[in-house]
Amino acid sequence: MSTTNTQRELIDFLWDWTIPLGSWSKLLVELVTNKQATLDHNERKRVFNYYLQDIGFGHQVPLPPLSITKPSFTPPSKEVVLTKLSEVKGVNKLAADQIMEFSPNITVVYGNNGVGKTG
Repeated sequence: MSTTNTQRELIDFLWDWTIPLGSWSKLLVELVTNKQATLDHNERKRVFNYYLQDIGFGHQVPLPPLSITKPSFTPPSKEVVLTKLSEVKGVNKLAADQIMEFSPNITVVYGNNGVGKTG
């Protein structure tokens, strides 16, 4: 399964998890999926305040209603290209400090048996 499908399925799973829980859980899923990093203190405090309000521990001034839609997943548009291998040590019969440069179109690694192709 591709990473894209896994991430999309994870968002679907988390969104289904939020359905019976209230707005705090939707806020949490939105923050986590958009940021994809640890939430800071203020973000955690905001989620907690909405949690308290959702379970009936209201504030003197109610928090504004949240309008959150299910996050969508957009795969990253970055491309990783292997251009060369260098400083390879201790791999089968590859020579120490050998540099293997790869073509942008096609690279074929060939040689006799036991010369390090698999490594």
